[in-house]
Amino acid sequence: MKALKKIPIVFLMVLSQLLLVFFVLYWLIGQYRMEKFTLQRELSRGFDTAERSMIDSLMAIHLINPILGDSSNFTIQLDLRSDSAGENSFDTLVISEPHAIERHLGNIEIKSRNIVKDSITNEKKPVFHFTPNGDTTNTYLYQGVRMFVNRMEGMGNNRSGRATFFGSKADTSILKDNFNKFLNQNEYDFKLSWLSSKEVIKPSPKEITISSRIFNNSFAVKLERFNGYLLFAMGPQIFFALILLLITAGSFRLSYLNIKKQKKLLLIKNEFISNITHELKTPVSTVKVALEALLDFDMSKDPAVVKDYLEMSLLEMNRLDLLVSKVLNNSVLENGENLFEPEETDLRLLIEEVIKSLQYRLGKNNASLNFSTVLNEAIAKVDSIHLQGVIINLIDNSLKYCKSPAIISLTLCREAGYFEISVKDNGPGIPDEYLKKVFDKFFRVPTHNKHNVKGYGLGLNYAKLVMEHHKGSITVKNLQEGGCEFLLKIPNSI
Repeated sequence: MKALKKIPIVFLMVLSQLLLVFFVLYWLIGQYRMEKFTLQRELSRGFDTAERSMIDSLMAIHLINPILGDSSNFTIQLDLRSDSAGENSFDTLVISEPHAIERHLGNIEIKSRNIVKDSITNEKKPVFHFTPNGDTTNTYLYQGVRMFVNRMEGMGNNRSGRATFFGSKADTSILKDNFNKFLNQNEYDFKLSWLSSKEVIKPSPKEITISSRIFNNSFAVKLERFNGYLLFAMGPQIFFALILLLITAGSFRLSYLNIKKQKKLLLIKNEFISNITHELKTPVSTVKVALEALLDFDMSKDPAVVKDYLEMSLLEMNRLDLLVSKVLNNSVLENGENLFEPEETDLRLLIEEVIKSLQYRLGKNNASLNFSTVLNEAIAKVDSIHLQGVIINLIDNSLKYCKSPAIISLTLCREAGYFEISVKDNGPGIPDEYLKKVFDKFFRVPTHNKHNVKGYGLGLNYAKLVMEHHKGSITVKNLQEGGCEFLLKIPNSI
């Protein structure tokens, strides 16, 4: 189990996806081969049909027609009897050139049944019956039919036997025409090549070659460019495979992003716990020391010392209350609860009040703050308490991160439809990779577990929530000369 935990989860996801891809490809290749086999069998069946049609045409032209001559009063039945007695069904002999045959044969109708086995040689031999349509039978007809029977005897229903007899008389143009008709009827749009040399008839995976036994395999047809047909026939399988791969890849991606997000949240949580524990420890320790001192000290002897201890404890309790309030306010704002009481406020006066309240801290940190505006008044409907909190938070961050002496500048201007409040400083700036993350809850620029700068990762997130509730925005960018600039945009009316 421990060994499995050491294997990166991303490696396992990629390996699983690759194995699935290989499996799907293997399955699709199998489907392709099966479709190709089915197509080849269908084409072979069509080629056999074309050959049979050619043989039947040649049989009628080169055997029956010379025998019958101009006779038109006979009906000849080829009764190929089977072993089952009493069977009366007939198979009609297929003629590929009916108009040409009718021109030579007139009213001749050819029918056939199964072949009877010879009881001695165990060979199949055809049995023929004919019935004259009158008294026009003559010796020539008997002789002609006897000749036809003798020639067909030994061939039976074997195509190779008929091929031996008709091979010298076979016409490739009839075979080509019949096979082309088959392709057109089935809408097979393949590249067709006819081969007549044994040396060039070589099997290839990119083509289908069908040889003719009538021509002793020296004549064949080669079909190419059938991949499009096979891929179209495999459309449902390909669609299913793509959907499967997309779903699994999407699932792995979502899982990876979720794991990455969880790791990020874990890192932020640990950073927040480390920071807030450090912040909570200070007021708790201070109050504890003060209370212990009061217990051991005779309060009646020096009331001034008692007062100092109590004021110190009160100050630390206020800090603790401020921390709890920040966490609580952020949670309330994130839940969408409305804590705002907007009223028409002069933003110029609001900023001046903020600067006045921070004079002591500015002097203590040897910092300078310059405020400039060309506006006599800037009336906007805002919650002055929360907006002041945002501006104080930005100035407080500048005081924390800027090296002494800190230089901070505030500007107020009017743009089309909104007011802009800019807060610039000469601090170290924010690494570019963290510019879009500084407004996330609990996020602080990594300090490698150093707490030389106090903070909770809540101030900028609080500022973002306040600006969103005012239907405004807050952005940050680094300055070329150093430091960074926070820009607040507040609509003229809300």
